[in-house]
Amino acid sequence: MENNNKQDLFSLNGKVIVVTGGTGILGESFVNILAHHGATVIILGRNKKVADERVKTIIATGGKAYAAICDVLDAKSLEHAKAEIVNKYGAIHGLVNAAGGNMPGGVLDP
Repeated sequence: MENNNKQDLFSLNGKVIVVTGGTGILGESFVNILAHHGATVIILGRNKKVADERVKTIIATGGKAYAAICDVLDAKSLEHAKAEIVNKYGAIHGLVNAAGGNMPGGVLDP
């Protein structure tokens, strides 16, 4: 079936998308564009204040978002966040991994 509506081509309406590192600089871009395209964005990060601010901004512009505070380096923390999200939304439809940050040791010299 051909999709004649270009607006629907990138629609994420009804999808729950988790963004690890959603409180970081790169994660902010991901959460904003996902919300713009209709996803319910789960902002996963360690900084509750930033996560809550991003949720508030997305909701104020008509989007859907939720903050799940978690450290991706801690398996129990991840398991708890997953259970919290699935309990609230019923499913997770996608994952964007933006956690990690920009650390000098992570860059390779030429």
